[in-house]
Amino acid sequence: MELKKIKEIIYKSLEELYEKDKYIIYNEKQGKYNYGSERSIVFRFGIYFENNFKKQFTSKEYEKYSIDIEYNRNITDKKILPNWENGCIPDLIVHERGNNNNNLVVLEFKTHWNDNQDKDKIKIKKLIDKNGVYKYRYGATVLIEKEYSKKCVDWISL
Repeated sequence: MELKKIKEIIYKSLEELYEKDKYIIYNEKQGKYNYGSERSIVFRFGIYFENNFKKQFTSKEYEKYSIDIEYNRNITDKKILPNWENGCIPDLIVHERGNNNNNLVVLEFKTHWNDNQDKDKIKIKKLIDKNGVYKYRYGATVLIEKEYSKKCVDWISL
């Protein structure tokens, strides 16, 4: 049931993102094609995601979770993966800060102008590995296309 709810939250949040922030995803003004940065898109998505997460999961069990963008910490150290240059900074995570016991969701985003998700899929696999350090329960890549109908959420499993 939990994954089903998380998927609903993600799709609702994406719907809000496209509805309210289409301008940073794709816009064309005076014959010029324009968009905001991936980071600005993920930030806006994160706002909608957090609001929807709190509405969906109201029990005490979920109060411990934080939703963070570009979170680079592993308790008191830098978040790293073996053979991952410059550390490992997931785009969006749902976790309990200060430990790795309650890492719930990790998401990696790409956009229509930079859509190669190969490295992101490898990163997600390492982050959800039950024998690894982080042990996120669920992981997915999210491709932000120009139109909501073409967006893609790909759930990664081992």
